Amino acid sequence: MTSVAHTQTITTAAAEIACVRGDAAILSSYLCQPDKPSPDVIQNIAACLLANRPGSELGPGAWKLKFSVRNGRPPSQRHPVIDSAVLAIAHGQAIPLGQYLQVVANLDTETRRALASALDPNPGAASRWRLKFTRAQRGFPRSSLHTELQDAWLGVVALSMHEKERKHWKQVYYELNASLKCANEHASPTLIKRAVAKVRAARSTNKKPPD
Repeated sequence: MTSVAHTQTITTAAAEIACVRGDAAILSSYLCQPDKPSPDVIQNIAACLLANRPGSELGPGAWKLKFSVRNGRPPSQRHPVIDSAVLAIAHGQAIPLGQYLQVVANLDTETRRALASALDPNPGAASRWRLKFTRAQRGFPRSSLHTELQDAWLGVVALSMHEKERKHWKQVYYELNASLKCANEHASPTLIKRAVAKVRAARSTNKKPPD
């Protein structure tokens, strides 16, 4: 798979943060790793792709993922039948690709390779179409649903860093806020604590036996 070289293993938490930061290079390299990608990361990518639909919620970090041609003019579109993610990538079709990623449980090797190549910012990448993170126009209103999704994501990532990576809460607050600042976002300790409390409450509710 063609992608930006990284000497260190990219964790799932780092890949989720890359979705919020709009870091396509990290996601490309993450998909190139031998381990299967987390379904959560794939869902985040799908959300950014499906944000291209009129009236849809934006993806994590208020991003959209759009196709652009690496070199030259876009090829003429003949509206082919898109019946796979690989074909959607080959023809620069964001919404069909997002719909596929939204429902698939595990990506096959060919799809992972094609998606990693499309996310690769290297001009010499194999794919003709490149997936780029783009911002919404200024003044785009955030719905309450978008805020809830952002809180859920923030709580899950913070808990993962604390429980799985064994990081102290101060380190979690610092690293998350530093990462989000790169995407013109902000996460104060109070905001992260609120998000973590929501996730823990949801977990507790799910564990209760039905009446």
